[in-house]
Amino acid sequence: MVKIFDNFLDEKSHQNLYNEFLGPGFDWHLGLNGVAGQEDKDSLDHYLFCNVLYTNMIAVHESFYKLAPILNNKKLNMLSLIRVKANLYPRTSDIVKHGIHIDLPFGCSTCIYYVNSNNGYTEFEDGTRVESKANRLITFDSKYKHFGTTCTNERVRCMINFNYFSIDRKDWHSNFEPRSVGLIPDG
Repeated sequence: MVKIFDNFLDEKSHQNLYNEFLGPGFDWHLGLNGVAGQEDKDSLDHYLFCNVLYTNMIAVHESFYKLAPILNNKKLNMLSLIRVKANLYPRTSDIVKHGIHIDLPFGCSTCIYYVNSNNGYTEFEDGTRVESKANRLITFDSKYKHFGTTCTNERVRCMINFNYFSIDRKDWHSNFEPRSVGLIPDG
């Protein structure tokens, strides 16, 4: 199930993120293969610009700290972050659908924050389609198959993807097996 939150942030917080990610100072990295595992060598339009902001329990980009209004929002009930990645798709002449995929193969949550409005969208395996609308945030199970698209009516389509463990999920602990780490001696 996809939950949609429009006007997720107050206008000032949204504008700060818009300026951060679509301003001249943000460093984007070219990804020529689009979605990992979904390489399409026949299409010149299957690429994006991205930047990982948080991974392996480390903030790896200073822009991560600008995301505090999202990270601290109680609607998400974040328990622990796994990864945060900013994506930017340049405009194409026709809408290009990228490969269907899951974000992570274990019990966690995904949210996507849409930085700008455009006619691109995120579509799910069941046909649910969420339009890219500035300051919209969606949440869903990370194992829910989906794909993103480019846009044709703006220069770029920009969004920020978060993968995280949520307090709401009852299965997050099943990702970990108990093991002895040697802190308490047997006996």
